[in-house]
Amino acid sequence: MAPEIALAQRETEKSDVYSFGVVLLEVLTGKHPLDSIFSGESNLVQWVQGHLQRQDDLSEILDEVLRGRLVHTPEAREMLQVMDVSL
Repeated sequence: MAPEIALAQRETEKSDVYSFGVVLLEVLTGKHPLDSIFSGESNLVQWVQGHLQRQDDLSEILDEVLRGRLVHTPEAREMLQVMDVSL
């Protein structure tokens, strides 16, 4: 749920875009939005934002199964482009 929906309980086009980004992050990372592995970071979006703030390699965010199979392939590059869209 987009933060503005939680606060105002009103859906907007921005909240739809936010939700679409979260769905893309779920697909790319293989994690649920409220997965228990986020250790201190409360959700998937904040977990990804933490990686960005630390300037971590974005490929580390990708689903482990996909990351292992797609190292240095055109598909891996495309996945990182989709990550850019989701952000």
